[in-house]
Amino acid sequence: MVAISDPHIKVEEGYFVYDQALEQGYFVRNPDGSVFEGVCWPGLSSYVDYFNPEAQEWYGELYSFKNFPDSTSNLYIWNDMNEPSVFQIDEQTMPGNLSHNGGLQHREIHNMYGFKQTQATYAGLHKRDPSRRPFILSRSHFAGSQRYTAIWTGDNVASWEHLRISVPMILTESLAGMVFCGADVGGFIGNVEDELHQRWYQAGAWYPFFRGHSDKGTERREPYLYPDEIQDRIRRAMQVRYAHIPYWYTLFFEHELNGDPIVRPLAYHYSEESVVLNITEQWLVGSNIMATPVLHKGASSVTTYFPGAENDYWFDVLNELVYFGGQTYEIPVDMDSQLYYYRSGSIIITIQDEVRSTEEQRDKTYVLYVFLDENLEATGNFYIDDLESFDYRNRVYNYYKFSYNEDVGLIAESIHEDTYYDHELLIGEIHIFTSATPFLESPQKVKHTVIRKNITITKPKAKMIIDLS
Repeated sequence: MVAISDPHIKVEEGYFVYDQALEQGYFVRNPDGSVFEGVCWPGLSSYVDYFNPEAQEWYGELYSFKNFPDSTSNLYIWNDMNEPSVFQIDEQTMPGNLSHNGGLQHREIHNMYGFKQTQATYAGLHKRDPSRRPFILSRSHFAGSQRYTAIWTGDNVASWEHLRISVPMILTESLAGMVFCGADVGGFIGNVEDELHQRWYQAGAWYPFFRGHSDKGTERREPYLYPDEIQDRIRRAMQVRYAHIPYWYTLFFEHELNGDPIVRPLAYHYSEESVVLNITEQWLVGSNIMATPVLHKGASSVTTYFPGAENDYWFDVLNELVYFGGQTYEIPVDMDSQLYYYRSGSIIITIQDEVRSTEEQRDKTYVLYVFLDENLEATGNFYIDDLESFDYRNRVYNYYKFSYNEDVGLIAESIHEDTYYDHELLIGEIHIFTSATPFLESPQKVKHTVIRKNITITKPKAKMIIDLS
């Protein structure tokens, strides 16, 4: 569960949070030294001065089990309205002449205010339970916020234009280092039409941060309220997301290692191809998956560019087609179409079991998708740890490289040899895809081989050749 905690505190004597902050002098002040009061969701409110180190520590302590009764270790926090929002002022935020700790004026630190709140929230959650990684979501963010919080693009509108603009917004945030980012699926403001809602779920499944969210004044839009046909499409989009959780998790770990963003514009890997510089409706997830969802109302086809050379292939597993690099194709679509493609030369580790949470995936069997390049080879990485703690910082994890070639078969080896996590990697199926033909301008059917064999991998000390016979 994720609870909202905003920076404004209701002006109400007898409310212990307000009383403590007022007594200790932890609120932002007017130029004359009096406590600033503005209007936000609780009504008349005062705002915590997070630039006061003592106020930061006090705010973090509010998340302790003592001060937050009935909360548990898996209750996380959403810091909203933290630009900060002030309703009754024309600019909808604090006046620039308000005073912060250290003689700072608000105009000097406005863009850092939300960052300082999430910093305090993170410290409080970590102190409350040092064994568990905090989760925080924040609307406002600044350079360095990525150390503490996920973010989203704010109060968007239920429109096709806002669905489309979410892509370059998320890619820009990602390139700037805010890699755990997303947009409100369905749009926050206004009622969402059925076609748009379904398409947004199909696209949002490929955002790093994926959630539906809407204003309290909109019509209810929980997926289970829709007719069965629409429910099925939304459910399939979510199943695609869950199937790729092992791939997403590996990308997040690799981001911590090398700083590469999770989602990337095509130019990140194909900068020599000038055509990709103007593409804003396709993106890469890591380097091995390309998402090209339907982003236009009533579309019967999607114009898609496949980057790379002629000997680079992109595989459509759902339709068992292969597309060739350097080509633009007009892909026919209907409402059931979910458009994403796998790069040749990659191995993608998935969990295909239908689950309701990642917790249910812990002991499930993995399915490997192997996409062979022109040399009939492929590689891919896989990372696993306990999903919750900071033990990975003490090398408690497994980080594998899988490779495949026609002569040897499948090989598993540890990338970091001085790590260990007590985990059995259970593989139940291996799907091998290759192009049945050399380059052709039209998409071709793939050659698809399925190997069903129970394979158990514990951390190999050296290369482990897996018998697929």
